[in-house]
Amino acid sequence: MKRLALLLVLMIVLSSTDACTEEAQQAGTGPVAADQDMYVSYGGGTPLSIDPALNSATNGARVLQAAHAGLMGYIPNGETAEVGPELAESYTVSEDGLTYTFTLRPGLKWSDGSDFSASEVVFSWNRAASDDLGADYGFMFDVIEGYGTGHQNEPTEDIGGDDSMPSFAFSIAPLVVVVALNYIFTRWILSWDPALFAEYFPNLKIASVVGTWALIMALLIGILMIVAVGWKKLGMVNVKKCINIGAIGSLLAILNTASEVGYGNVIAQLPGFKSISSAITSIRVGNSPLLSLAVAASVLAGITGSGSGGLSIALETLSKQYIEWANQIGMPLEQLHRIAAMSCTGLDTLPHNGAVITLLAITGMTHKESYLDICVCTVIITTSCAWGAATMLSLF
Repeated sequence: MKRLALLLVLMIVLSSTDACTEEAQQAGTGPVAADQDMYVSYGGGTPLSIDPALNSATNGARVLQAAHAGLMGYIPNGETAEVGPELAESYTVSEDGLTYTFTLRPGLKWSDGSDFSASEVVFSWNRAASDDLGADYGFMFDVIEGYGTGHQNEPTEDIGGDDSMPSFAFSIAPLVVVVALNYIFTRWILSWDPALFAEYFPNLKIASVVGTWALIMALLIGILMIVAVGWKKLGMVNVKKCINIGAIGSLLAILNTASEVGYGNVIAQLPGFKSISSAITSIRVGNSPLLSLAVAASVLAGITGSGSGGLSIALETLSKQYIEWANQIGMPLEQLHRIAAMSCTGLDTLPHNGAVITLLAITGMTHKESYLDICVCTVIITTSCAWGAATMLSLF
C-alpha cells in the first residue's frame, strides 16, 4: 500500500496544474498571484522542460514545485516537508484500497484569476497519461485501471455500437467454418491411399497425422476467410503491427504450453513416476477403472499444465493397463474415452498452466487479482464433475 501511495503522489505531481491556493502562496510553495513577484533559485543547469507532465529531471522539478500545484504536494512542516493535500481539501480511500476520491478546496483560481474546476484536474491527469504525449514517466499510470498500456485489451463501452464493425454472424463464421472443415477433412484424409506417400514417407501412418493435417487445412481456410471478410478494413489498420502482435501472442501460448508438456514428459520418465502410477492404478471403485483413469488424467494434466499433454502421457503410459482392465469387466472403451476427455480439463488450469499465464498476460491482470475465480470455474467445478461422473458410473 505504501508503494501504491507513493506512485499515486508522483502521478498526481506529474499531472499538476498552475492553480494555486492562498496557503501555498503564503508558505512560498505554490504559484504567486499575478500582482506579485516570484524569485526562483535552483541549480543544475537549464531545465529541458518545465511542463509538469514532460519533465523528468531534478532541476526542472525544482522550478515546477515552486510554480505549480497538484492535488497532493509537499507541505512545509517546520524544517521538513510532508506529503499532504494541496489543491485537494481532503481525500478518501475505498475499503479495498483501489479508489481514491479527492475533494477540491473551495475558491480555487488560476494564476490569471479565472475559476478552477475538477475538470482541469481530469484534463491534466489524462494528458500526462496519454500515449500521444509520450511522457518519460507515463508508464507510472499503468498501475491505474483504465490508464496506460497495461490494460490495452480492456473492452470499450461502445464496443457493440460501432456500425463499421462486422456483425456477430460474420465474426463467428470463420470459427464455425474451421470446426466444420476439420470434421470434413478428417473423414476425407482417412480415405487417402497410403501408397501416395510411400515414396517420400515410407513409414507414414495416415491415422497418426490425420488430426494435425485436418486442423491445419481448416485453420488456413478460416484465416483466408477472415481476410476476405475484412478485406476493406485492411487499409485502415497497420497490418504489419497486427501480424507482429498476433505472432508474439501465439508464441507466448505455444512456448508456455510446450515447456510445461516437455516438463511433464521428463517427469514421466523418472523412477518416482512409477510409484505415482502404481498408486493411481490401485484406485478401485466397484472394480471399475473409471475413477482411476479420471485421477490419472487429472494429475498428469496438472503436472504438465496442459490437458492435451496430460492426456497424451496418461494414454501413452497407462492405456494398456486400463484397456485390459475394461476388457476384463466388459466395459465399452467409449466410456474410458469420455471420462479421460472430461478429467484432463480440470487440474490443467493450475496457476502454472500456459493458458492461464497467457490469459493474464493479455488482460494485464495478476494471479492475485483473478486466479480464485479461474480456480473455482475451471478447477474445482470441472474436476468435481469429472470425478463424480466416474464414481457414479463405477458404482451404478
